[in-house]
Amino acid sequence: MFKKFRRSSKEKVEQRRASTQSTPVATNKNYKTFFDLPAELRNDIYSLAASDLILHLFNPSTKTQKQKPIPALLLANRQCRNEFLPILLSTATIKASITDFDFSPLLRVTGSLYATELKSLRANPNLKISLRTKKCTNDAYPNLRRWCINRASSLDRLPWSYGLDMGSSEQLQWYAERARVLFEKLGEEPSVRAEVQRVLEVLVEGLEREEGRPRGWSGGYGDDFVTVAATRRRNGWEGALHAG
Repeated sequence: MFKKFRRSSKEKVEQRRASTQSTPVATNKNYKTFFDLPAELRNDIYSLAASDLILHLFNPSTKTQKQKPIPALLLANRQCRNEFLPILLSTATIKASITDFDFSPLLRVTGSLYATELKSLRANPNLKISLRTKKCTNDAYPNLRRWCINRASSLDRLPWSYGLDMGSSEQLQWYAERARVLFEKLGEEPSVRAEVQRVLEVLVEGLEREEGRPRGWSGGYGDDFVTVAATRRRNGWEGALHAG
């Protein structure tokens, strides 16, 4: 999405510049433009425009749908783009849909950001990750582990919050169990464990809404379930290694 903003806006500016170079423009000392407004007022206008926007980094379920247009202020001219883009990234609601704990598309996007873009995003309280449950594959556990370790060690410090694109109670239960096992295995890594707990709490809240009864973040299973599940998984890995 961010590369598209950079590329598309620059292309539009160049096209407009080429189309106007041969057109004489009447000069008038009393003629005022948007950029004659004080910078503070322009920033207020940019903030109002950005506050109503919802930007989707990607959405795996709607690849065939028509892409959202580039915000018009990014296409006006270079000065407008340079002034508006930081405010857009620090103000607009930005959503990322994550399926089966596969955060790799999000990691690729954030890894390609410029330092100035990261700075703006760090100030944005509206960065939202929507968790989607779909296939219940064996990759879910390592995917979540990789993401949480990256979050604990990453320098981007982006303030992502988690939400849930509701699945069935069976799917939510399946993913919550994997998250609980991971939480237990990361007992000596508090920062990583805290990120796993944030994900787990969202899944459990989804289960509560589906089933209509409170569970608590441990889902009613307690430490015994987590310990047994972690032991079984560890024994399964060790058995596979010995067999190999």
